[in-house]
Amino acid sequence: MKLFIDTTSNTKTIVCLGDQIAEKDSRLWHSQAVLPMIEQLLSDQKMKLTDLTEIEVKTGEGSYTGIRVGVAIAQALGLALKVPVTLTSPIL
Repeated sequence: MKLFIDTTSNTKTIVCLGDQIAEKDSRLWHSQAVLPMIEQLLSDQKMKLTDLTEIEVKTGEGSYTGIRVGVAIAQALGLALKVPVTLTSPIL
């Protein structure tokens, strides 16, 4: 199943797993919000990290620090789980 991470906003963090979406008002604390959100989505769907087949992370239009946090988490999970990581950006 594909995991989607969006930390580009200064005010919220978005994580999607399949058709389930988690959104949290995180202000600038993406680094503290993303992993617990992923853990909760996996738990809600009775899945494990090893069930992930792909990770996608939004990389455009937004907070530079937020983007770095999202990409770092996606890359770390992708490396650990041996799944592909896709970087997406909005169409200009």
